[in-house]
Amino acid sequence: MQTRKIVAVVAILVSAWGSYQFLLGVLAGIRDARAASLTREAVDLQAAGRFADSLPKTLEVVRLIPGSAIAHYNLGVTQMNLGDLAGAEASYRGAIALDRSHADSWCNLGNVLLSDAGRLDEAAEATRTAIGLNPTDVQPRINLCAILIRALDVDAAVDAGRNAVELAPENAVAHQNLGVALVQKKELVEAVRELERSVKLNPKASPAWYGLTVAYCTQEDAQGAWEAIRRARENGAAESIPENIVTAVQEAIGAREE
Repeated sequence: MQTRKIVAVVAILVSAWGSYQFLLGVLAGIRDARAASLTREAVDLQAAGRFADSLPKTLEVVRLIPGSAIAHYNLGVTQMNLGDLAGAEASYRGAIALDRSHADSWCNLGNVLLSDAGRLDEAAEATRTAIGLNPTDVQPRINLCAILIRALDVDAAVDAGRNAVELAPENAVAHQNLGVALVQKKELVEAVRELERSVKLNPKASPAWYGLTVAYCTQEDAQGAWEAIRRARENGAAESIPENIVTAVQEAIGAREE
């Protein structure tokens, strides 16, 4: 059975700077009362997924306290979630210029650069800087695996994926990205194990189901691939599995039954 080669199907989760509660905690360090109030409102809107509504507030905070790395970072989070990658890059770089130890700005800068295939080396460098600044944060390690998958640096991607899984064994995306990297490396038994772990941790994760289907197809296990498709459908997560793969799996099963 022929299947298209998987290059990289990775869900990149946009990293927020620490937890929502931590972002609220930084308000105590903002001396400008108006900026502190607007930041609180913006963070509440971000937490609710209302990034368009948070944009004018984050812009105003930057105007009020332009020397705050936090203000530039928070604007970058809003811009990134609105798809304004150029604006987000400028904001994260602004935060870094003010505070080069701001690990989460480096992490999210790497996410922005990941979208440009011509800047993957920059993305990896920014992400590795984030890891060096905060070695216990799993998000940049997850992101580094995704960057290396896209760069087709297979061995390094597997190493990064293993590091992420070791640091956060209950993180579905860490297992997913490692599984995709292992598919690229043709280590299919382990790839299936990692992707099965990912969908167990998060059954709604569409990219993991796609990766799992591809892994079974690459093993020429049509029945396993069809079972993955069926389970993805049961969990409402089959939209990322292309119809040509579904058709190929159905045809392979039909040919074996004839």
